[in-house]
Amino acid sequence: MIQKVRKIFMGFLVLTLCVPMNTVFAEGTNGHSKEVQSISLQEDSQKEEKSENENLQVPTESVTGENIDDSGNVDFPQEPEVPSSEWTRGWNFYEGNWYYAKEENTLYFGWIYLNSKWYYLDGENAGIMACNEMKKIGDSYYAFDGSGAMQTGWALRPEGWYYADDSGACAIGWRYIRGVWYYLDGFDTEHPGLMADNCTRNIGGSNFYFAAGGAMQTGWVLRPEGWYYADANGAQAIGWRYIRGVWYYLDGADAEHPGLMADNCTRNIGGSNFYFAAGGAMQTGWVLRPEGWYYADGSGAQAIGWRYVRGIWYYLDGDNTEYPGLMANDSLKEIAGNTYAFDDSGAMHIGWYYDGENWYYFNHSGAIVSGWQAVNGYWYYLDPAENNKMANSGWRLIGDNWYFFYGSGAMATNWLALNGEWYWFSGDGAMKTGWQVAGGVWYYMYTKNDTHGGSEGVMAKNTVIDGFVVHENGAYIRAKNKLGWQNPAGYPQVSSLTVMLPSYCTGYFTYVTPSRISIYASRQECVDAFIARAYEYLGTRYIEPWSSYPGDAVDCSGFVLQCLYATGMDLGIYNPYNHRWIASQTYNSMNWYNNNTFMPVSTNSLQRGDLVYYRGHVAIYLGNGQIIDSWPGQGVSVKPIGSRGRVIGAARPYV
Repeated sequence: MIQKVRKIFMGFLVLTLCVPMNTVFAEGTNGHSKEVQSISLQEDSQKEEKSENENLQVPTESVTGENIDDSGNVDFPQEPEVPSSEWTRGWNFYEGNWYYAKEENTLYFGWIYLNSKWYYLDGENAGIMACNEMKKIGDSYYAFDGSGAMQTGWALRPEGWYYADDSGACAIGWRYIRGVWYYLDGFDTEHPGLMADNCTRNIGGSNFYFAAGGAMQTGWVLRPEGWYYADANGAQAIGWRYIRGVWYYLDGADAEHPGLMADNCTRNIGGSNFYFAAGGAMQTGWVLRPEGWYYADGSGAQAIGWRYVRGIWYYLDGDNTEYPGLMANDSLKEIAGNTYAFDDSGAMHIGWYYDGENWYYFNHSGAIVSGWQAVNGYWYYLDPAENNKMANSGWRLIGDNWYFFYGSGAMATNWLALNGEWYWFSGDGAMKTGWQVAGGVWYYMYTKNDTHGGSEGVMAKNTVIDGFVVHENGAYIRAKNKLGWQNPAGYPQVSSLTVMLPSYCTGYFTYVTPSRISIYASRQECVDAFIARAYEYLGTRYIEPWSSYPGDAVDCSGFVLQCLYATGMDLGIYNPYNHRWIASQTYNSMNWYNNNTFMPVSTNSLQRGDLVYYRGHVAIYLGNGQIIDSWPGQGVSVKPIGSRGRVIGAARPYV
């Protein structure tokens, strides 16, 4: 009895491991399934005969429905009591495998449809039922569950998931299932059709990403090495992508991880460097790196060279071999032959710059100034022989002249007391020697290797020079400044002495053209000196209301004023300082015209050296219908007399 129970239990264990689904177990009258297996099923046999004549590579037609005997019992496989080569009609279990016989001792091969399920009896393996396996049938693979039933839809195997189409054939390639794309990998040589799962696959030349569960991913994809991006079609993005208002770069040139997002780094793309923040966003504007600042243009490309940012010039140094494009700061730098200064913030410096030892000056374009420079009414010298550093605190021989510079670097003018001695400097700063007149008084400054003794430039005092007694204060006599021809009384006088401006005239707008006539100069010599000085101003720009030296700037009356100064003609209140700072003297041309400052003459009897008045303008007549003047946008030039509009009057400064 115990032996029989053991046999029944073992049979049941085998059946549960591999039994066609929907099979109903039933007992015959004698308690043995063998009697049930031998039941004749005429109706099912007719369907089986029809199926037998067909090649069922893919399930297309039911071979039989449920095999039901006259008593209503269902045909199902049973283990034979004794293994033998005799097959009973229906299911037969032999040596661990199921077989199906349509007739006594006749095994069935191929597809069979039973109880709404498809089964496959393997013709290459003596009709063994495919069970719990993937099986290649024809050109396709099919999945069979533990009962032997062919599966459709998702099928799980130890190695992973497969998907069977409605025909039962395992899908190969892409499938769109419930709004999700999956890929069944036909190129998997070990497991053809295995679902791509939690991995990356190269499909048709592009990488695709699959999440755990097999869903094809789009958008951002995180992998251990970093982020990737999949376009809407699932293909891995390579190159630039604009996502939610931000540019990202998926680096196809990354040999180890092609398409990896550039993150918190610098990449050379198409010959230009691009910067990417932590998170991968392409950066524009200022970018900070450990070594300093860089700048990215609106395109994201690294800036090289000059950039004007919010009203300030910066220089991104492309010649920096260690860090190309690094912003220049807190330094002097030579760029295209010019020296520029940059402060701590990197801003290009304008004006004075101190490098810790010396002062330098940079003009409005940022270039270092070399030579003379006027700043706030004072003159400074940036010495080219000393890398353009500012001259200060002492004497400096420049050209053929000596100059003195205060500790501030400002050039000395007029009188200078130094070490108990007096020196005299002209308006242009050059130290004067020999006889000089100042304030109508003559003084003597020792010359180089002077026969009278004394150091060069020092004012003589308490001595006799050229037969003249020089007093303690250096003065020896009040000078007579002009002999011979002179303008009539009531009109401005000429002089061999240079005009001295009032003491309140200080700063930049105090330039006076030195008198160049002799004490015996004739009227013609005065006119010649007047016009000669005018020609020296050709090309000088027009700025209102300026009256400066040639090459700087003058307006129309400021130009005439400097030419009159060449003959020592002192016009009193009409001077460069007042012209610049007193509004009523902006248009001195009309002041002279209305006040008859110079002798009026007919416009029909103009002579060389006369003044020609226009409305708000004055010019110098050269003769032959030509004038010379300073005009807005043109500066000083020679023009026909009619080129400035209607002539309203004329005057003669040298009568």
